[in-house]
Parts: sequence; C-alpha cells; structure tokens
Amino acid sequence: MNILDYVEKYGDKDFNEFSFNDVDNLILSQLSYLPLSGIVPSLYEKGITLSDASQNYFKKYSKADINKQWYLIPKVSILLKMMSSTKRYGNSILYNYVNIVDSSKQFGALCIRLNDNSVYISYEGTDDTLVGWKEDFKMACNYPVPSQLLAVKYLNRVVRFSDKVIRIGGHSKGGNLAVSAAMGCNFIVRSKIDTIYNNDGPGFLKEQVESKKYLKIISKVKMFVPKESIVGMLLYHDVDYIVVKSSRLGIFQHDAFSWQCSGNTFAVDKLSNRSKNLEKKLNKKLEEISPLERQMVVEAIFSIFEDNDIKLTKEIKLNKIFDILKSIKNTDKEIRKLILDLIKAAFI
Repeated sequence: MNILDYVEKYGDKDFNEFSFNDVDNLILSQLSYLPLSGIVPSLYEKGITLSDASQNYFKKYSKADINKQWYLIPKVSILLKMMSSTKRYGNSILYNYVNIVDSSKQFGALCIRLNDNSVYISYEGTDDTLVGWKEDFKMACNYPVPSQLLAVKYLNRVVRFSDKVIRIGGHSKGGNLAVSAAMGCNFIVRSKIDTIYNNDGPGFLKEQVESKKYLKIISKVKMFVPKESIVGMLLYHDVDYIVVKSSRLGIFQHDAFSWQCSGNTFAVDKLSNRSKNLEKKLNKKLEEISPLERQMVVEAIFSIFEDNDIKLTKEIKLNKIFDILKSIKNTDKEIRKLILDLIKAAFI
C-alpha cells in the first residue's frame, strides 16, 4: 500500500477519529511541490480549503499542462485530487504559500491546518530548477545556504500565537529545511513544535550536528529513509532513522510514491549495505576535503550548465552529462559515483 492507497482507505476518517501519523506527514510533505501561486493565498492572507484549492488548480491547469511539467507534478496532482474529496483532508485549510526561485535559491513552503486544529508546515524539496540542485550540492560546502535562512524566517513569520500544535516537515531538501527551521527559530515557536519530519532529506555539516541548536531539537526529529537511500545519507545526521520499504530500486526509491505503508505506519525494511557504506565513506571523504575544494567541484559541475544558459533539468542533453563526468574525472572514485547517482536522480 502506498500513499495513494492510504488516502483511498482512510480518507473517510478525520483527524479526530484517526489521529495524525507518519504517513500523513509524507502525504502533506508532497503538497508543497505543486505550483499553487494564485490558488493558495500567500503570507497573511485568508486561507482556502484543500477541496477548493484542488478545484481551482484543475481549472488553471489542464491535464496536458500538468503532464508537461516535472515528473513529480502529475503524481502530486493525482494525490491532491484524491485528497480533495475526502473527509480527512478536504476541509483542511491551505495558506501562507510561498515559492521563490532566483539566481541563488529555490524555496517553497505551505501551511496546512487540519480539522483537529493542528498545523503542518510543508517545506518543498528540490524541484527541476538547476539553481535548486546547485543549492543542494552547496550544502556540502556551506551552512546556511539561502533556502535554509528562508526556512527559519518563514517559520518565525507564519506561526500564530493561537497555534497550539505545530508539525513541520518536508521531503528531500524539504526535510533538511524543516530541521534547519527548527534549529534557527525563536524559543516561543520552537516550544509549539510537536514533531519535525525529515523524509529522506540530506543532513548537515559536522559543526551543525554538534551545535547546541541542533541538540535542542534532535529529540523532536523523526527521519525516514528508503532501503537504498542516497539523498538521506548525504552529510551528517545524529538521529536514528526508520528505514521504509519501497517498490522501486536504487536512487528511484527516493520517490515518496514508492514508499510502502501498513495502516498508519510505514512498512519497515533494513538499510542496504550500499547505503551504509555510502554514509561512512562520504563523511570520511568530506573530512579529508576542504570546504574550498568542495566548492570548486560544485562550481565546475554547474558552470557547464550556466555557460549554456540551462536553467531546468529537462533542458539537459546527454553530452552535457558527459561534460560533467569529464570535469570530475580526477575526483575521488566514491565522490564520482555519488555525483553520478545524483545526476541520474535529477536529470534522468
């Protein structure tokens, strides 16, 4: 059973009948991927029900429009439509939608008020923009990157005095942003946070994982990764993650729609040896490479795209991938393999 099956099976139960759980978190983390400008109100404006937002979304975008977009958008569009007709999600209020993409950052977020009056703040993961992927790579060099700063600012702005139970989460980079936001938010906001969900998102530099800010919130973090996790193994974590079964293979297990659940919990699995080794070897290698050298690798990769005015992953041609591989031919074997896996995820 995947998240679509879950919505179909439990959609007739609201959150007072069937309490919020980890699977609901994954479902809500996907909504921030959708292009909701002009559909969901932005900061400080009155919200809209999920049901009405879905109706307006499908008025604005035809099936052909949706299918032309990044591969994840058609999937999340189906999810939105299914959710809109359910008792569980249909009357949820969507508000504070933000989507920012410029030369240095890709950031998106959305507030969702459920019928039990709790709020889930969904941070968008990496989309199909090159700037988004470059920012992900820069997490191995710098902290904070621009979207991490925005995540903190957003959380401090959107939490209301009347809010009692706040959950924050995201998928992929969105999971990292949720943790970043909790680390940097003010004391009053932090005290309202019930759970922080990181769904196969990258970690942090070693200094951040050892920081007082991180240690203050670590007890509230729940992290989920698939068996063949790659993105979730990047950088440092200091949390016992739960391994989830997936219906796909390799890097494509990162797709949340492949994650398997049973009732209100995920179907558990064991982390593959490959993922375990990746985590150990990558962190060891990062300790051997200076931040400046890491930065040079990132710039070498993305300068190929920037020189050719490529802004979206779908604009990448095979010859550009070969150019990337040439540019990193002298890089450590494990790092090259990792970069190749990430290229598969982003561009193939």
